[in-house]
Amino acid sequence: MKKTGRFLALFVAAAAVCSVFTAMPAAAAEYDDAAEQAVDGILSATDPKMSSLEKALVVHDKLIDVSRYDYENYRADRLPAADFTAEGLLRNRTGVCQGYALAYQLLMDRLGVETICVHSSTHMWNMVKLGGNWYHVDCTFDDPVIVDSGSSMRNHAYFLLSDGALTALSSRLGDADHAFWKKMWFLVPPVASDTQFDAYASNDTTGTVSIPSADGTAAITDTSFWSTASRRELDALEAPVAATVWLDTSSYRFAAGDQYVILARSNLGEYLKASSSNTAVVSVDKQVSSSGGRLFTIRGRAPGTASVIVTSACGAKASLPVTVTAPRFTCDTAAVTIRTGKTYQFLVTADKAPVFQVATVGTIAPARVSGNRYFYKVTATSSLGVHGVYIDGVKSALCTFA
Repeated sequence: MKKTGRFLALFVAAAAVCSVFTAMPAAAAEYDDAAEQAVDGILSATDPKMSSLEKALVVHDKLIDVSRYDYENYRADRLPAADFTAEGLLRNRTGVCQGYALAYQLLMDRLGVETICVHSSTHMWNMVKLGGNWYHVDCTFDDPVIVDSGSSMRNHAYFLLSDGALTALSSRLGDADHAFWKKMWFLVPPVASDTQFDAYASNDTTGTVSIPSADGTAAITDTSFWSTASRRELDALEAPVAATVWLDTSSYRFAAGDQYVILARSNLGEYLKASSSNTAVVSVDKQVSSSGGRLFTIRGRAPGTASVIVTSACGAKASLPVTVTAPRFTCDTAAVTIRTGKTYQFLVTADKAPVFQVATVGTIAPARVSGNRYFYKVTATSSLGVHGVYIDGVKSALCTFA
């Protein structure tokens, strides 16, 4: 494709889709697990030692790498509401300009870098404050769709631009989407007057600009970002990486009734889930997001061996072999029948206060404690039948209500 055709294809595809905005959603501290996992994956590429400028670059690149413009639904005039939200873009990895802008703002806010959304009548992007100066950042236009090939490429043409550079670039490329921009809620946007990074947009065939990283090296250098040579360079940098899942523990041995927390990470920042090969031996009780990964709480249910399998969204797996030994407690009763309205006292000997349950029925009251001996009174209710007695989640006895 000739360069002129590529420009038109790139910017028509990226620009046209942002003609309608939905209501601005309120910022949220947390999203659903899949979206939070995407946030963790992107932010894990940053480091506290990085400068704000370097964080802005890393988040810009990572967000583009894991996201795709929803051009198919735009062409079919059926854009889902999720495309316009940060949560939707992060969870589904597809969206439109508003989703990109809100997601970039969310991620930069998590890093403590002041970032806002601005928009024209047809498009939304960001402004970020670095070193006291404001700059324009447009992740959507730096992640354009090439209409005639269906492929996409990451560039930095709209990264850290001054007002003048944004206007000049938009005019030169016939892009009307960045005209007459306003901050959300129609407030006057800040002025972006610093021009030190404008060389990105000043020359699309020979411009070379380096962004210094924390250790003084060049974080990126764009040379002729539309050229074939540059495309090969980017392809080499962005070559597919095999998905892997890493666990912080290679194997584990614990007693029935005990619990343990494992940390799992995906090298691609993917959503992770865990399951047990034998839930009668070990169960996955709780899953929460963590910085750069996901925490899974596992509990021993009965003596035996099993595996906890952690799987990423694209199918990569890691397995944790688990051995569960006898519980650390004893119960003086293996089976008992209690008449309705009557009470029976159980004795549990344990090195710490146990969690005592009779399924979800009956009335349980701690009676007394003597050293490591814990007494529990169970009163039968009208829930007739056989019910399990659980100590620290381990089925330890049978209780028949009659």
